[in-house]
Amino acid sequence: MAEILDTIYRLITREQMNGYKNSSSPKSLEEFINELCDREILIINNKHIQKMLQDIKEIAKGYNEANTDIRERKIAEIGRILLSLRDTYQQIPSKKANLDASIRKSTDTDIKELALNHKQEGRFSEAIMEFEKILQSQPNDDFVLSHLAHIYFQQGSLEEANRLIDISLKINPLNYFSNTIKGDMLFTEGNFVESANLFESVINIKPDDTYAYNKLGIIYRKLGKLNEAMSILRRGLEINPSDPSLHHSIGDVYSEQGKDEEAIAEYQKAMEINPEDDYAFRGLMSRKSRGKDTKSAISQLQKVLKIPSHNQNPHLHALLASYLKRDEQYESAINELHEALRISPGSIYFQTQLAFCYSKLGQYDKVIELLEPINRIRPQDTLIIQALAKAYSNKDRIDDARKLLIDILYIYPNDYSLRTALMKISKPRSRISRTEAGNDEENIE
Repeated sequence: MAEILDTIYRLITREQMNGYKNSSSPKSLEEFINELCDREILIINNKHIQKMLQDIKEIAKGYNEANTDIRERKIAEIGRILLSLRDTYQQIPSKKANLDASIRKSTDTDIKELALNHKQEGRFSEAIMEFEKILQSQPNDDFVLSHLAHIYFQQGSLEEANRLIDISLKINPLNYFSNTIKGDMLFTEGNFVESANLFESVINIKPDDTYAYNKLGIIYRKLGKLNEAMSILRRGLEINPSDPSLHHSIGDVYSEQGKDEEAIAEYQKAMEINPEDDYAFRGLMSRKSRGKDTKSAISQLQKVLKIPSHNQNPHLHALLASYLKRDEQYESAINELHEALRISPGSIYFQTQLAFCYSKLGQYDKVIELLEPINRIRPQDTLIIQALAKAYSNKDRIDDARKLLIDILYIYPNDYSLRTALMKISKPRSRISRTEAGNDEENIE
C-alpha cells in the first residue's frame, strides 16, 4: 500500500512541477491513477480505504480534458485524500502485533509529548534525548525525525538537520512539516527556487497552511516576481485575514513597487492585529522616513528608539544602522547592529550588515570572522562571497580569495561583478586605485 501511495504522490508532484501539463508519458495521469487504484482495491480488505481509492479515481476522471485551473484543484484534492489515506492505512496493525503495538504506541506517545514539551520550552538537549529513545525502537518514525531535524536546524547544525529531514521525507513524502523544514533550510541557504518548490508542495498537501503562503510570497518577492508574490499572499489572506505576517509581507511587496501609502496601510493592519509585530513597525518607520534627508531620518529613529516600548525592536536598530552607514557614521552603525544582535543573536542579516560596516573601516579580520560561518550556510550568496574575497585579499590570502570567486563563477559564469572582483584581485595591489577600491565596496553592499 505504501508503495502505491508513494507512486501516486510522485505523479501528482511531477504534474505540479510541470505546470499541470498531463506529462505522465507514455500514459496519461488519469490512466496511471486508475490502474494503481484498481490494483490496490483488489488487494486491500478494508472498505474505508477502498472508498478513498475510489474517490481518487473519481477526482482523476476528466483530467485529460480539464483546463489548468481545474487540473490544479484536482491535484490538490488528490493530495489531501492521499494524506488521509496514509494515516488510515497506518492505523491497521496486524493481528499478531496488536497488543505489543498498542503498548509501544502508548509509551512512545508519552515520550513524544515529553520531548515536544522540552522542545517548546527551548530545552533542546533533553528533547533530543527523548526523541532518540523513540528512534531506537521506531527508526522510521517520520514525525520524530522531522522534529529532531527542526531542533538541529534551530541550533545551526545544518548538516545533521538536512540528513534527518531527507530521511523523514524519504519515509513519508507527504509529511507537510518535513517539507516545511526542508523549505526553510533551502531558504536559509539562499536556494530560493528549490525552496519555492517545497512550499508549493506544502500547499498541495495542506492547503490551509498560511505559513507556506507567506514564505512562498517572500521567496517570489526576493526573486523579483512581485505579481506572483502579491497573488500568493492574497490567497493566504483569504484563508486567514488575521495573519499579521501576511499583511506585513504584502506591505513589503507594495514597498518594492514604490506604493508607500499601500505599504503603510498593510503594516498598520499587521500592527492592529499584533501590536508587538516589530518587523511591521520597522516597515512602517522605513516608509515614513522615505524621502527625508539622511540626518532627519537618523534623528527621527533615535527619538523613536528612546521610547521603552520600541527600544527592544532589533529591526529598528538595524534600520538606524543603515541610515548611519549611509551617512558614513560606521562606528555608530556598528553599535546599533551589535544592539540588534544582542536582541536577536541568530540573525544572518544583522551579522552580514555588521561585516559590511567592518569592511568599510578596514577591519578585515572581523569581516572574515563574521562571514566565513555565513558562507558555509549560504554558499551561493554572491554579495557575501565578494565581501569575504575582498577581506581575504586585504589579509594577503590571495589564493583563498581567488578560489572563492572561481568556485562561484562555475555557478554564475556570466556575473559581471564576480568577474570584475576576480580581475581586481589578480592585479598587483599597487595598481588598484583608491577609487576602484571604493567603488568595489559600494558594489558589494
